Formats: sequence, C-alpha cells, structure tokens
Amino acid sequence: MTDHDVTEVWVPVAATGAVPVLLTDSRRLVVAFADEAALPPELPPDCAEWQRLPVEQLAMVFPEDVALFLEPGGQIVELGGPRERATALVRAAAGFQRDEIGMPELMEVFRRSVVYCQAPGDPGFLAHAGTVAVFSSLVTLTQALGDTAWFASTGRDVLDQLPAGYELFLDPLTPHATGIPSTVEGAGRADHA
Repeated sequence: MTDHDVTEVWVPVAATGAVPVLLTDSRRLVVAFADEAALPPELPPDCAEWQRLPVEQLAMVFPEDVALFLEPGGQIVELGGPRERATALVRAAAGFQRDEIGMPELMEVFRRSVVYCQAPGDPGFLAHAGTVAVFSSLVTLTQALGDTAWFASTGRDVLDQLPAGYELFLDPLTPHATGIPSTVEGAGRADHA
C-alpha cells in the first residue's frame, strides 16, 4: 500500500482535539485505521472519540518526523506525499499572486487538488453575493469560518458542479487568496446551487 491508496483514516482524538502520537525507539507514529469496521471496541486512554480525517490534513498538522501506523496490518505510511499534495494548491496560488504562473497553470493544480467548502443545509454550495469560498485545507477553512459543517471534493468536481454565474474565492483571509472567475473553462456547468 502506498500513500496514494488511503485518503481518509480514523484516528482517536482527545477532548481537546489533539491526536495522540506514539513515541517509539526510532520514530513518532499516529495510529490510524483505514476502515471504521476495524476500529477497536474501546478508545485509547484520554481519548474522547474517533474522527475520520483526510490524510492530507494530518500531513499538514504533524511535523515531518511523524508517520501513520495504519491498521489493520501495521503498515507505516509516510506523510511526505500527502503533505506535498496538500501544499501544491497553496504554492500555485502564491505563484499566481506573484505573477510566476498564469490562471491556466493555477487551474490545472486546482482541478487535481482536494478542496474544502462550507456545507449548506441542502446539497450544493453556500454562496455569498455570487461567490463560493473554497479552501485548500481543512485547517484554512477552520481558521476562516470556525467550527462549521464542511465537505471535501476535488477541484474538478467543484468546477463541474458550480452553477453558472458563480465565482470561486480560494482561501479568503490568507496572503495567497485568489479569485477564480466563473468564465474559467469547466466552471458553471451545473444548473443549481
């Protein structure tokens, strides 16, 4: 199994929101489960619940010396690949802001990235004044909006489902915040929000 095989895992989480890290003789590990059915019947000590989290988000939170210990099977999954994928969109948006890349290059990265949106009560997008906020990470979404319902999708799927006339705004309140017009190829094909 490679780091591309698992996109979400179940991890134990303390009441404070912290994910416990095991210290071994040679490394630091987060015990994670690939399947909800594989979860043990009891939580580890000092943990309040199991949470299903994107591997890319765990990669953004933990330092480079932390890996996943994936159960069942006990496989070590390095977080370098997911970390690289999770930061690619931020790097591209910052490059766009500095005029190092154009909109077509930014859109190429956006389409293959996992992005996060605030979840409305009904299926679709939550828009304000014709603009849908999209976030490059769950951390960025939480920093901007606080504790809110969310969903994750590929940038390609967001563009395919974006109603005509709506625009996207990537990572509001960050230095690399970028508007993505609805006239971008692939956007605005859906008929409803």
